[in-house]
Amino acid sequence: MGIIANNRPEWAVAAFATYGLGARYIPMYAAELVKVWKYIIADSSVKVLFVSRPDIYEKIKNFPDEIKTLEHIYLIDSTGDNTMAALEAAGKTKPVPSTRPDPMDIAVLIYTSGTTGEPKGVLLSHGNMTSNAIGGNKLYKEMMNEDARSISILPWAHSYGQTAELYNWFLTGGSIGFMEKVDTLADDINLVQPSFIIAVPRVFNRIYDKLWVTMKKTGGLKLRLFETAVETAKQRRLLAGEGKSSIALEIKFRILDKAGVRKDQGPLRRKA
Repeated sequence: MGIIANNRPEWAVAAFATYGLGARYIPMYAAELVKVWKYIIADSSVKVLFVSRPDIYEKIKNFPDEIKTLEHIYLIDSTGDNTMAALEAAGKTKPVPSTRPDPMDIAVLIYTSGTTGEPKGVLLSHGNMTSNAIGGNKLYKEMMNEDARSISILPWAHSYGQTAELYNWFLTGGSIGFMEKVDTLADDINLVQPSFIIAVPRVFNRIYDKLWVTMKKTGGLKLRLFETAVETAKQRRLLAGEGKSSIALEIKFRILDKAGVRKDQGPLRRKA
């Protein structure tokens, strides 16, 4: 089962439906060359393919005539025949019990672009995925729980995004909001109000730099509070790394953390 889509709820629905049938999931980036999609679909013998948008569908609609193993293509952002909505409606009339995969069974086939030649496919088992998710949960168990909220930044077409975010959050029972695009990340964070973010250093550097630029423009008391909060957080993290704690520092941190939250944000808002 293949999918060409960015992170979205339907991505996860298709993934767990695939696992429940004992099949293999082959995710592909929406921002990819058509020839790369074609190579991956043919090389992995995809039988069923989901695509997110009509413009992507137009680019690959003739693939079944060119790839012998590809039998069906379903469009997510649409209704009517040959869509995910139609497939789900048909499935409701004849539900199929889910199977429980063995840890050694292959869950996903992830293709990575090599420095030479065609993309290379890596087989990852259910045991690979679950062990990573459980390990991450144990490491941050105090921050990852059913009340926690994340914002999806890392692509789920990559193993890090899948294990550290998607499967980890399904394990903890928390919720995930979605970044619209990199350019709107700051606004998306404000909308989702995540309590925990999983990303790579480059993303955190951008967030941190943007915060400093904003606070320096604001100046005054808010800037001084921000500087004090950052320094207090650093001291708290250093103590924690040494296995130590300070009641006075913890109280100071909590007060500054409260003071740094905008009172006009209110509950989570949704975009139209």
